[in-house]
Amino acid sequence: MIRVYLVDDHALVRTGFRMLLQQHTDFSVVGEAGSGEEALTELRKTPADVVLCDLHLPGISGLEVTDRLTRSESPARVIVVSAQEDGPLPRRVLARALETYRSRHADADGRVRATFEIVHVSGWAPAPGQPQPLKPGSAKVSLAQAIRPRKDG
Repeated sequence: MIRVYLVDDHALVRTGFRMLLQQHTDFSVVGEAGSGEEALTELRKTPADVVLCDLHLPGISGLEVTDRLTRSESPARVIVVSAQEDGPLPRRVLARALETYRSRHADADGRVRATFEIVHVSGWAPAPGQPQPLKPGSAKVSLAQAIRPRKDG
């Protein structure tokens, strides 16, 4: 059973995630919060395997929540959720993920192996008009290239 904690400032979004996750016996929603501060306080008392966290929250951002959980003793993995595809905050999330991945998985000479863990929610598919997932090996840029600030903005 994967214990999931929901963090989003919109109650309707949290309700939607809860309803989706409750359809699967592999997931148990163990709590939810409407702000980063509330989530961090509750997560000290509520064990979770996964924190599904909105990037844009009132008060501290989802990125700050992720950083604090990463630095704490919490075993929870954070999945950042955002409707925003571009901009400085999504790039910072990717940069933080790359930094964390390198610190945990780089060889002594600094090389990083391509090893990924993927959580799959069965039945999910992008809505019509949304970008479709890429096929493995079809990416045109590396993660490091994707997080570099654009010269045009």
